[in-house]
Amino acid sequence: MSEWTSKKEQEVVDEAVRKFNSEQKDPHFLVLGATGVGKSSLINRVFRADLNAVNDVKSTTRSFRTHEYKASGNNTILITDSPGYGEIRHDEEYSGQVVTESRKAHVMILVLKADEKGYQRDINILTGVFGSPEFDQHQPFLIALNQIDKLPPIREWTPPYDLHGQPTDADGDKAKHIKQKIALVRDQFGTIAGRGVLPDICPTMSEPREGDVFGIEAFREQLFDCLPKVAKLKYARASRIAENASRELLEKLDSYANGIIGSNAAAAATAVALNPLPVSDWAILAPLQISMIVELGAVYGKTIDAQSAKETLLALGAGFAARTIFQGIISLFPGIKNIVGPPYAAAATHGMGVAAKAYFKTGKVPTKDVIEKAMNEELRRRQGN
Repeated sequence: MSEWTSKKEQEVVDEAVRKFNSEQKDPHFLVLGATGVGKSSLINRVFRADLNAVNDVKSTTRSFRTHEYKASGNNTILITDSPGYGEIRHDEEYSGQVVTESRKAHVMILVLKADEKGYQRDINILTGVFGSPEFDQHQPFLIALNQIDKLPPIREWTPPYDLHGQPTDADGDKAKHIKQKIALVRDQFGTIAGRGVLPDICPTMSEPREGDVFGIEAFREQLFDCLPKVAKLKYARASRIAENASRELLEKLDSYANGIIGSNAAAAATAVALNPLPVSDWAILAPLQISMIVELGAVYGKTIDAQSAKETLLALGAGFAARTIFQGIISLFPGIKNIVGPPYAAAATHGMGVAAKAYFKTGKVPTKDVIEKAMNEELRRRQGN
């Protein structure tokens, strides 16, 4: 198979891409912090390059402004930046503005400077935020403890450092002081959150001119964890999160991808079960499978538009030695031309998902034997054998 076969099939692809883009939300972050804590450098570092603002979204106050940025692959990120505390007079008024802006954001980020002696101004403002009846207590809240290289011993900066757990005698002085600072910040801000849980804290150093950066990948991963499902996939594409990801994150991404495959396989089975009319297999499976491919691509940082979806399908179809794009998977079942039952629909969609997942992770289409094995295992599971 080497050509795109029909206008109808192209329409299915276009609709799947449109549906994904309409249902997924651009990730939106509200960034708080005093002047000089490195908010801009941290955010730019998280997204791997300087972000170029393309539009200023109308702000609701004179102090806060939301910027629309274009990240990798022309993906959009929304960042509401707050004025430094030196630019405001009344903490109570500022807290109210934070509550208002937080309703539009998916994640609230507080950036702290690690070598500050205290954070009373931050605490006062956030006490007002968390104490407001209008604030959503389920709002994800992440603290970036930035510029950790400035903690003593000041002349030492030789990352990486293992900062997990409590300070121990095995820690060097630098790691011990960073761990102690993390524990202090967690205790101070945990008391104001009032949600029965301590805030997530990510130690970072985002200024390359000061030495090796640190904690950026971990911070990027924590943002992925914090985001709601509706914004996770666009964030994964914008931040290219799968690149250089840790083993723990790759396991999370794989698990998330498996969930997408499983839910679409179940949806395929249900669609076939509810449709009493004998129809060609691709008419039922195509919309589900294309939508699944777009979602799987996003998990691994791939931007799938109509053209790249077409190219992906052609690559997958060629890998299956398929007769047509949408009927190729089914043709792996000997003697099956059209869908004959929900288990086959689920197995076919599962096989397409396994192939697409592998393709986005490695750039290679699995062999026919690998896909057949995955499909047959799913078929047996669906049939209860």
